[in-house]
Order: sequence, then structure tokens, then C-alpha cells
Amino acid sequence: MCSMSKRTANRLKLLSWNVRHQGMAKRVDNVVAAIASECPDIINLQEVPRKFYDQIARGLVDAGAGHHWYSHVGTESAHGGHGVLIASRFDGRPTKKWAHGAKYPNLFARVTLQLPGNQAVDVLNVHIPNGASYGWVKVEHFHILGRALLEAPDQPRILTGDFNEPQEFRASGQIVPFCLKPQENGGARTSGGYTKGLPGGVSHKRIDWARAVREVLSPYAHGLQNIYAAKHEMSPTPVTHVVRRTHWRCFDHGFASRHFEILESRYRHDWRVKEYSDHSALVAQLAFRASIPALTTWAT
Repeated sequence: MCSMSKRTANRLKLLSWNVRHQGMAKRVDNVVAAIASECPDIINLQEVPRKFYDQIARGLVDAGAGHHWYSHVGTESAHGGHGVLIASRFDGRPTKKWAHGAKYPNLFARVTLQLPGNQAVDVLNVHIPNGASYGWVKVEHFHILGRALLEAPDQPRILTGDFNEPQEFRASGQIVPFCLKPQENGGARTSGGYTKGLPGGVSHKRIDWARAVREVLSPYAHGLQNIYAAKHEMSPTPVTHVVRRTHWRCFDHGFASRHFEILESRYRHDWRVKEYSDHSALVAQLAFRASIPALTTWAT
């Protein structure tokens, strides 16, 4: 069992993981034990099955995370039999109706955690639907999340999740979403429309898909730093999920505001190799910066 005595002042340990809802009966004990072995302060899980939520929650309590916010409860529309879960050592309050308009609101969770010393942290956990099955709904969910990040006040903030994007991270720093066709010259074809799953033959521009993804995955859009990239190169891109055994992807990301220094970040690829899930977990150590520079605006 994890102990609060293992914590260091002004530091947080974060774990984010898509635990995959299919076949959970055979894996749930391994999943809970793996999470507990890291003794995290904040746990963001995606694809938590409603059927096994109580069992997972009990395991997280034993691991020291006694406060839970599960998105599948109380939503008007649910995506499958699963949701996203925020669990923590610290109490907090959920943010209401921030993902208004989402077709699947149970894929979004947001909580303001109250830490010792009256420090508040805005924590977001998301699971963006895949485009192969849900088409433009994926883009709409990206827009909802991107808008929420743009509207959010400057405060300590953590965002993690399974974003089902991008198609590629490039050594140049370019992010290539799935709707675009990579070119051999290093560019990407942006022209054309997208109609899959849209009623009445309505067509949306592929470039709008790309913009929606970059609203969230590009740190320059919202000012949050990519937790893994802050300590590592993104080329070669880490593999956090393998699609149909042939397509190696990095879908599982974490971001943190300028209030945090990223001390350590890594993926638990071994949990994926052991088939505890078909996703790797992101684990990170964050520290509150002793001094936060004042917000500065450059204007011409």
C-alpha cells in the first residue's frame, strides 16, 4: 500500500493510462497492482469499464488514491460501457458542463484538486474517439477540448488522455493528423473534403480536422508543455499503441502548465508488452516551480 510519507513536498506523481475495457475480467488485478506499484498522487484512466469500476476503485483506495470522479456516472449519453476516471490522494470538486455539446460526455472528466497549502490544480482527463469508427465526431471532441483550454484561466493545469492522434510526429516538430496525406518531400496534402459519417453528403475540409488536432496537441495553441517531450526527443516517436498489429502509434499524451517543472517522464511500455492493456501508461514526476514569471504579452 502506498503511503503519503513517500511524497516529497511540492511534487506530484502522475499516471495516465488507457486500461482498455475489453477483456478486463482477466486483467483487472494486474492493472490495479501495476498502478499501485507506482504510488501516484494523480491517476487518470481511460476506458474504465462500468462493470469493473467498483473493483478498480477499491484497488485504488488501497493504493492511497481515495478520491474518485468517474465520468460514466450521471451522463446523458454514454460511449459504450466505459468512461474516464480521475483518482487522487487529494479531494477536489468536478467542473460542471465544461464539455457541453459533446456527443459522448462520458469521455471527458475535469476536476479541481485541492492540495495541501491551499494549492489548486485543474486536472483534465479525456478519451477522444477514433476517426475510423466515429468520423467527424472525433473532430468535434477535439474542438470542445481545444476551446476549453483556450478559455481556461492561467493556473496550475494537467491534461492527459488517449487522443487517437496523431498519424505522425516528425523530427521537424511537425504534427501530422490522420486526415492529411504525408508527402515524401516532408509536407502533407491538406486539400479535399471529408464526408464519412456526415449526414446528407455534407463535406468538411480536411484542413479543419488538422486544425482541431493541433488546437490540442500543439503546445503553442494553449501554452501547456508536452510532458514526455519536455524530457525526451519525439523522434523516434515512442510507441504507446499498436493498431491491428501493424501500425505503431503514439496516442497517449500528457501536458502540464508553466507552473510545473517536469522532473521525469516515461512510458510503461512493459505493461503493454505484458498485455495488461494494449496501451502504454505515461508516468511523470512534476514539481511546482518556486517562482512563476508574470504573464507577458508581446504586441506590435
